[in-house]
Amino acid sequence: MTPVNKITVKAPNSFGADYTLTLPVDDGTLNYVLATNGAGVTSWVPNTDGGVISVAGSGPIASSGGQNPTISIATANGTTTGAITGADWTTFNNKLGTASVFAGDVSGTASTISVD
Repeated sequence: MTPVNKITVKAPNSFGADYTLTLPVDDGTLNYVLATNGAGVTSWVPNTDGGVISVAGSGPIASSGGQNPTISIATANGTTTGAITGADWTTFNNKLGTASVFAGDVSGTASTISVD
């Protein structure tokens, strides 16, 4: 009887010894890898090497996606939520000064602040 189905395995051009691999009966499952028991018997196992499959982010964090993503945080401005620059932080931090302590509800404009 002539087999109807076949498996093609390409070996390297040279290797140090003869060996036999016993392959699984199917072509595996998505994101599974071919593993060996060390004696040449192979099976499909989940890819659990800790590798990144995909990365996503939600605003203000952005990701280019994929296995090697670029992660970024937009700079905040009047319409965009994000990180503040060092210069903006210094400007903000210097607005109150070191002796300003507020308690209660603070309201008003910069020239007329009232504390209730």
